[in-house]
Amino acid sequence: MKTIPIVTVVLLNYQEFSDTIDFVKKIKQQKGINLQILIVDNHSPNNSFNILLDTFKKDVTIDVIQTISNKGYATGNNFGFLYLKERKTEFILISN
Repeated sequence: MKTIPIVTVVLLNYQEFSDTIDFVKKIKQQKGINLQILIVDNHSPNNSFNILLDTFKKDVTIDVIQTISNKGYATGNNFGFLYLKERKTEFILISN
């Protein structure tokens, strides 16, 4: 029996929580994959982190975390990768 691989999408957010929410809703429509989503808020100065937490708190396939400072795109993604290090995933996709 063939198992479906776990695919984790790392989505970096900075201030644009509404775009992030819309994008997550679209990628959740994918069929035939075991999809996990990690939203990394790159220390947005607005309320993005709390809005994203509240929006996705009931979805066990989505984690929302926040960096302690914004040191750019690569650092934000690396923060997400470190978070995923202890989690089971076979493929990681990066989206911004």
